[in-house]
Amino acid sequence: MNAAAAGINARYFQQDSPLTSSPNQGLTNWNQDIPRKAPQRQGALIDIGLVQDAFNQNRQVVTAEIDDLKRLYLFSDVAIDTFLEDHSAIRSVLRQAVDPLRMSFGPDRLVNLEVSTDEDGSSTLYAVVIWQADVPSASGALINFLESWWLQRMNGATSDLAFAYKLV
Repeated sequence: MNAAAAGINARYFQQDSPLTSSPNQGLTNWNQDIPRKAPQRQGALIDIGLVQDAFNQNRQVVTAEIDDLKRLYLFSDVAIDTFLEDHSAIRSVLRQAVDPLRMSFGPDRLVNLEVSTDEDGSSTLYAVVIWQADVPSASGALINFLESWWLQRMNGATSDLAFAYKLV
């Protein structure tokens, strides 16, 4: 052992050391020199009323957006409202898609919104154009819409939205 280590060990084992001079030698005294947790703040950090107001305002905005979409699309059932409440990006895309859909399929075409749910519980919203002509013209219109507008706007937030047509 070198001299520096011997000096440290000698100081450690001195009789007046706090570790050796305690009456409960060898036991840890947990009440001494233990850092204490800072006192907790009393009261709420934010006003619950403000949170409720913000929630209500957001709810009104979502409801207004869905009501606007009901003027542009046919809703097949109430499941569409629930789906759109949870997917703000899809609400936005559906608003933007109206003019490109009309350009591709014609201004007088009706578009029905339908929700399909898989066995695993995942849902997809379909914007289905009601088509009264033949399959080749419907397919051509859909391909035109997909290539001219939809493929540039697809992303992860809109992966639960698909466009299709239905012959009647």
